[in-house]
Amino acid sequence: MSGTKQQLLDQLQQERQQWEGLLAEIGMERMESPGLTGEWTMKDTIAHMVTWWRREVALLAAVQRDERPPDHPPQSQVPIINEWIHRTNRDRPLAHVLRDSEDVWRQFSTQLQELPEEALLDPERFAWMNGAP
Repeated sequence: MSGTKQQLLDQLQQERQQWEGLLAEIGMERMESPGLTGEWTMKDTIAHMVTWWRREVALLAAVQRDERPPDHPPQSQVPIINEWIHRTNRDRPLAHVLRDSEDVWRQFSTQLQELPEEALLDPERFAWMNGAP
């Protein structure tokens, strides 16, 4: 095993602080302005990321149950999924998208905290991880 569970949790906290800093830098007044991330607004980008972060939460939940999570969709399907995510979320209120972002961060952190260190860091623990912790 390399690193510790606490180091992973500390890294997650640092990532969260950087995320909050980015959101503060952009500011609420610009979250729905197109052009910050291509044609998408920052709100669109956050909704997009939340959807994929939920997948990571589901992966950790599967690990908690000692199950193999579903495989990632084929790369050829990712653009279709991304378009679906955008269309599904583009008219949602910003407050809802930001709430979802906070919720998924909290869920991810909780999942990490609940898993035993060896489940997180042992590269041999899950054969489906192909030697990655």
